[in-house]
Amino acid sequence: MNNQIKLTDFPINIDTICFKLNVYLAKKCYSDWENKYKFYQTIRFINGSRVSIRYYSFYRCLSVYVDSLPGLMYGNSQVLYKSRDYFLFKRLIADLINSVTGLNEFELDIFDYAKIVRFDINQDYYFSSKSNERKFREWLSKFCMPYAKSNIYTSGHKNGTKSTNITCYSKDEQLKTKYKEFNNPYDKRCFCTRIEFQLKANYWKSEKLYLINALSNSFAKDTYFNLMLNKVHLCGTVMNSSRFYNFVKKVQQNKRKDYAKNIKKFYYELSKSGFNVMKKLPSYKNYIKYSVNSGKIPIKLDDNVYKEIAEFKDIYYSENF
Repeated sequence: MNNQIKLTDFPINIDTICFKLNVYLAKKCYSDWENKYKFYQTIRFINGSRVSIRYYSFYRCLSVYVDSLPGLMYGNSQVLYKSRDYFLFKRLIADLINSVTGLNEFELDIFDYAKIVRFDINQDYYFSSKSNERKFREWLSKFCMPYAKSNIYTSGHKNGTKSTNITCYSKDEQLKTKYKEFNNPYDKRCFCTRIEFQLKANYWKSEKLYLINALSNSFAKDTYFNLMLNKVHLCGTVMNSSRFYNFVKKVQQNKRKDYAKNIKKFYYELSKSGFNVMKKLPSYKNYIKYSVNSGKIPIKLDDNVYKEIAEFKDIYYSENF
């Protein structure tokens, strides 16, 4: 087992996705939809995943919101989306839009350059211990995005800005009810934390992301997940206690005495308080720069939690699930 753990070692999935098409629809195509203030809307369910279709007549814009891409495709949000299924995705969406509009004019290629305005990417971490699952979420809560507002709730927390969110929450109940197949003889995983990054319309002001780029390219989700991890200082090797103490010891050996003393104090306090508190210190950027250059995540993770995610890393998803 490789005990050098990075969060990017774990599978990355796509969840919610929303995209827009510039098309003209005659009134008869949407007249029986729900009439909202600025748009007309109809909602359908495919494999248990909610698909909301909106038409903004003034802007001649069709918006498609898919609550769970894996749910839509495979009937289960825990299954990894496969880029080779992009054609099937377009087929499902084309058939649905043709059905609700009464048309037969939406061909598959029209979706390739639909603009994405929301893109949710996530990772699921499984545990056999509820205590470890809770400690993992507490560890994640110590990280934050610049200028983000924080919300804490019973089963998780959310750090958000107008264009991006990071949400960490427990999926235990869903595993026990919706995804009963996870309770099988060879698999003891019964507790789950999901880390989810949500990229919204404002994020794409300087860059356009099209459906074909996001869903037909198996590396797209990894690229954006890495960008978001970097925002919350989660890029690098995760440190358990022994690695953390070695990290601090190495700093002391390589730096002048007064700096080593301060940086040792900083990282110990960082593990207690998290970034929201420590980023207010004048020396914050210097210390974080050091950890970034070292490729380390500077908040130590509980040894038992570290051990459990390391054990489950290699059996994270079965190929047939």
